[in-house]
Amino acid sequence: MATAASVAAEPGGLHVTYFGSTTLSGQTIVVPHLAGPLRYDWGGGSPAADIGVDFSARFTGRLVADWSETYTFTLHVDDGTRIWIDGALVHD
Repeated sequence: MATAASVAAEPGGLHVTYFGSTTLSGQTIVVPHLAGPLRYDWGGGSPAADIGVDFSARFTGRLVADWSETYTFTLHVDDGTRIWIDGALVHD
């Protein structure tokens, strides 16, 4: 299992776009160049004042693994998630 410290973002980092709906559509807020572990807990809220509590997020960018082994992504969400890696849907 990879730890947050063992997976680094490429130069330019990850980008996240938050959407004001659960369908990756509507009003957007883009946050560029994320660094560090992706750990968010908004409780019953949302990531921004302009986005309601029913929102979606798209993270894009490139991660480089330090070792060639199996990595595990862990998600705790209250509605649903999809993970795409290199254009392939790996979790729905």
